[in-house]
Amino acid sequence: MVGKAYIYIRVSSEEQVSNNSLDTQEKTCRDYCQRENIDVVRVFRDEGESAKTMKRSQLKMMLDSCVNAKKLGITHVVIFKSDRIARNVNDYSVIGAILRKNGITLVSPLEAFDDTASGKLYGNILASFAQYDNDARSERTKMGMIEGLNQGQWMWRAPVGYRRGLMPNEPSLVIDAELKQLIEMGFVRVSQGVAKDAVLRELTSLGLRTKAGRKMSKQSFNELLRNPLYAGRVVSKKLNVDRIGDFEPIVSEELFNSVQEQRTSRKSNAKQRNLDNPDFPLRRWVQCGECLTPMTGSWSTGRPKKYPYYHCRNKDCQKVNVRKEYLETLFIELLDEKSVAPQMLKLMEEVVREMWKERHKLANEIVRKVEKQIEEMKLKQDRLMDLYISGKGITEDQFVKTSSDLEREMVELRLSKDRESIVEVDIDGVIEFAQSMLLDLPKCWNRLEPQRRPQFLRAMIPNGATYSNGVIGTVESPWFVMGLNSVPTTNAALAPPTGFEPVPPP
Repeated sequence: MVGKAYIYIRVSSEEQVSNNSLDTQEKTCRDYCQRENIDVVRVFRDEGESAKTMKRSQLKMMLDSCVNAKKLGITHVVIFKSDRIARNVNDYSVIGAILRKNGITLVSPLEAFDDTASGKLYGNILASFAQYDNDARSERTKMGMIEGLNQGQWMWRAPVGYRRGLMPNEPSLVIDAELKQLIEMGFVRVSQGVAKDAVLRELTSLGLRTKAGRKMSKQSFNELLRNPLYAGRVVSKKLNVDRIGDFEPIVSEELFNSVQEQRTSRKSNAKQRNLDNPDFPLRRWVQCGECLTPMTGSWSTGRPKKYPYYHCRNKDCQKVNVRKEYLETLFIELLDEKSVAPQMLKLMEEVVREMWKERHKLANEIVRKVEKQIEEMKLKQDRLMDLYISGKGITEDQFVKTSSDLEREMVELRLSKDRESIVEVDIDGVIEFAQSMLLDLPKCWNRLEPQRRPQFLRAMIPNGATYSNGVIGTVESPWFVMGLNSVPTTNAALAPPTGFEPVPPP
């Protein structure tokens, strides 16, 4: 292998614990390039950036540079692992399409994917696992947060008027005595009918400031007045939690309710437009074949009744207008065409099982390291407490600061352990479900509830399809069948390349 390459590396702050530091990633990628006789042109480093989205400065800069790849002689992008560049299938597919369009091959020293049919399949399976990891971690974090909220603990940054409880016997929030008087005064003034702007000016002159030390804006003051936390309640509409907090309220519930009655706000009559219309499940997913604008759907009034149509919404085009029944029949035929052959499903099963085994092994190693660090942190906390109790050379201020620092590190370690822990999954059931779905995509589509169909489209064929002149086709082959149509169905062709372990004998 000969050529020139960009190296892309990324790490989020908590992943420093996992020994996937930027320097480690860069060294591994450079060693790979040296072995493969590839010249490294530039290294793009995203520090403390999440791969949940593509909005990363260095990634964007690299993709922009890839536009001139042929002129610069760039042939490869080297990444440490697939989850460094994307942690969901959609973003992975988009990035892969951009690189292939510019003649660039995505490679990794630790994972055997490339531009071959099997390599593309393997890469997309890796992206699917990365997305699963993200979703599982989010669920664990969410459940831990809900548990804390149900116990009355405030799980976010302390608002104005409070500080975080640091001592073992303290609640989750502790009142700031100086600001309490100002905040309580603000609620009383507003409840008496005084204009909020006048109340804010008065409190500002008396020293009310934000956590950052700036003057409080009108919007922030309005949010403060409607925050039930100041009445001692922990409320999260998103998580469906409303509990009495474990901390002391700044104002009484009666005063808080009185302020809510006084508050006036403009109510918008505009209704949130439902972009995912169940009457037109392909809306925004299928594109006009003439101008590539996402198509919309609407009902056309005829003499006896209304008729549903998909049509181009580009005012400068509007060349495509097709009956809903006709387009959706073509779509079902497309799904049938994209259904995966049984022999390829067997190959996918072997790859998935091997990857799941390796993922378990790696995750367990990381968790053991973090557990060791947690035990060491507990010993530090015990030694600090012993020093403070014995009065040997440590002041109360030093104790509070050091204790806070250690507790913060302990929280980060525990969060890291939770994120890295593999959720127990019925892998046999998952594989069986995936095989039944991929084997007959039309059946899967027809059984879905209307509100689930947009999710199916975004997950299975994220780049959409085009329609024009009676023909529907995908913009790019779906990730699960990328290149498989060109693979012969002989037993020899189904043998995975080196990197899909174990490699069967010829």
